[in-house]
Amino acid sequence: MDVRERILTEALHLFGSIGYESTSLQKIADAVGVTKQSLLYHFPSKKELHRAVIESVFDYWRRELPVVLTNTPPGHARFNSTMAALLDFFGSDPSCARAALREMLDRPDSLSEGLRTHLSPLVRMITEYIRMGQVSGRIQPDLAPDSYVVQVLTMVISSAAIGSVVNAIVDAPDPAVQKELDRTELVRIARRAAFVPTVSKEDKE
Repeated sequence: MDVRERILTEALHLFGSIGYESTSLQKIADAVGVTKQSLLYHFPSKKELHRAVIESVFDYWRRELPVVLTNTPPGHARFNSTMAALLDFFGSDPSCARAALREMLDRPDSLSEGLRTHLSPLVRMITEYIRMGQVSGRIQPDLAPDSYVVQVLTMVISSAAIGSVVNAIVDAPDPAVQKELDRTELVRIARRAAFVPTVSKEDKE
């Protein structure tokens, strides 16, 4: 990982841990192990660094989500692949989920503009697949696609951001096992809300 990538990684961690306002360029430089002047060589201001951190997250989804959606067949397979991509991304580094939550709470106007610019086309892509599923009869006809996508994304981000707190609430003896249980339950809730229940042959008789 080069210096620029290390700066982005540490900045994301600090923005998620203590927030944008409490994160100084010096703290980021110290975390990376470079001088503040070296950091400013790559990013001339804290604002520019913050923009680059957010852009890096958006860039990831602009690359990955269309691949997931177009390379899997419709129905449960596409749903499973999309959920796995979301959970893997936010679950692998809780800093990203925490930074997203802090952006929602502390800088909603800035985040809203970024979401409209960068993610709206991807959200429209997902909602279009949902509407296609409704037409085919696989997806609940009364489901509101836009609201569903927002609520599921919020659940994924929140679960990844506060996982350790939830583990304390339920007194989980093994955090890794509890994390997998939480992931399974989140997927089950999202799937149950979206898909029309299948009726087995035995139930029909």
